[in-house]
Amino acid sequence: MIRRFKEKMAYVVLFTASSVLAYPIVAMAKKTVGDAGGALQTVVGKSGLKATDAAGYAGIVLAVLFYMSGLAFFVLMFYGGYLWLTARGKEDQVEKAKRVITAALIGLTIIFSAYAITYLVSSRLIQGTPVNKP
Repeated sequence: MIRRFKEKMAYVVLFTASSVLAYPIVAMAKKTVGDAGGALQTVVGKSGLKATDAAGYAGIVLAVLFYMSGLAFFVLMFYGGYLWLTARGKEDQVEKAKRVITAALIGLTIIFSAYAITYLVSSRLIQGTPVNKP
């Protein structure tokens, strides 16, 4: 009984920590996507799609993908929490809930890692570090 309580508390702490730690990353992603030529405003703007260059279109696609992945993460975490809450001691349902929550966290980690790598590479390309030729 105490072991189950410790496991549940560990998952609650893990979920809370991941939510708190993910907030600045999401805020940075919103700012970065918003800075990409106003791409976010063209997605939700009243005048429709007005991106005229490749960077604008890429910003729109990235914004939509990030919002969809965030929504999928929220839905999966909610579903996993609901499964765990309604398990009532059924070990198979608790294990299923753990698998759903773990998969959601792994997916979120992969998405943000891909974003970080893409941001690092694209920021270096945009800066255009010159090559010193003799």
